[in-house]
Amino acid sequence: MEVLVGIAVMVPLTLASVSGLLLGMKVSSSTQTDQRMETELTAATEDLAATPYLICGTAGEYQQMLEAWSGKLGVERTPQEQARRPDVGVTGIEYWDAERSRFRPGCPGDDGAQRLTVTVFRRDADGIDSIRGTVVKRNPDARRRGAR
Repeated sequence: MEVLVGIAVMVPLTLASVSGLLLGMKVSSSTQTDQRMETELTAATEDLAATPYLICGTAGEYQQMLEAWSGKLGVERTPQEQARRPDVGVTGIEYWDAERSRFRPGCPGDDGAQRLTVTVFRRDADGIDSIRGTVVKRNPDARRRGAR
């Protein structure tokens, strides 16, 4: 009888412990993935900030520059690391309208600043996850012209 009571007490405790460990591993993995995505977003926005300013540049042109720039300066990765790396894309661009003091889509004329939207995508068994950030590029020539 005492053995049955011992088993009745130990089984739920063991199941609770195993469930807790599995949950902890899943949360840790999710946090690591989120941190990896934020690191990729930060690296992409810093790389874009360092690339040359393109007058009336498009998202596609900045994407090409980002890929070329990151490829040259990026850390070499093993094929396994490369497969886990999230996709990074320049997904939007807005142009500064000095007359209205706001960013807007379309580039009828370049007033010296562009706001680029960068999105990091991650695909896994749970689906697609993404985070988004922006970086403002300023035309150094426009700044010098305005200082005169």
